[in-house]
Amino acid sequence: MPGDGELMESSRSDVLPEKPSRYKVVLLPGWAQPKESVQHLVEVMESWSDVAVIELKAPEGKLRETLGKELEVDQPTLVVGWSLGGSVAIRLLQSLVAKPRGIVLIGVNPFFVGDQNWPGVGEALFQDFTRQLEEDPQRLLQKFSGLIMLGDADARQLTKNARRWHGPVLEWSPELLQLSLAWLKEWDVRELLEGVSTPVLHLLGEADRLVPGREVAEEIKSRYPGQSVDIVKEMGHYPSPAVSDHLVERIRAFVGGE
Repeated sequence: MPGDGELMESSRSDVLPEKPSRYKVVLLPGWAQPKESVQHLVEVMESWSDVAVIELKAPEGKLRETLGKELEVDQPTLVVGWSLGGSVAIRLLQSLVAKPRGIVLIGVNPFFVGDQNWPGVGEALFQDFTRQLEEDPQRLLQKFSGLIMLGDADARQLTKNARRWHGPVLEWSPELLQLSLAWLKEWDVRELLEGVSTPVLHLLGEADRLVPGREVAEEIKSRYPGQSVDIVKEMGHYPSPAVSDHLVERIRAFVGGE
């Protein structure tokens, strides 16, 4: 597992106390990201968990129903959310009876747009997204893929690879893509995150160009002192295959694995 000076910087508060035999992991990817975008994470986690991926291609109520069913199992559960998937998880879990043993938030800014008191991307990024999604969704998906790969050492190749994900996403409902894009722009889940009693681990990329990792990490440490925060030094916004082993090692340590 990476130590100081390697791929992780840690602020550890929450570590789950027990080591069960096998977990159920529910993974929620980011905006307009199909299951193919996180398949490498699934493969790394499958040695110790059963993984279900919930794509963000349904209304909030349907997503809540799906997540609730995935958590109603006879084994310990863990919710992992990447980017918007993490904010969705925070919103949905507040009203679910079944709770996971832990929540892992990868590249998640609880207030993505931000303001003068909280770091974020600002509203300018979204000014043309709605129009572009209506006029040329494939072009917007390619542009967005480039944005989430920024900061990664292999960003150019990752952006090319992401083209194969666009086909499945273009089959999603255009109205739901617009709706979930509005979630990314409008949601502020900071207060909801304060009310989470489940142990939480934040994994933020130092090279992330959409979520300013170190700034957000400092705000999280200050506002949520009971939650764990790690800086992943070579990660952009996208949890790429190059860092997937390190991410999953940290997640395993969080849930009490070896």
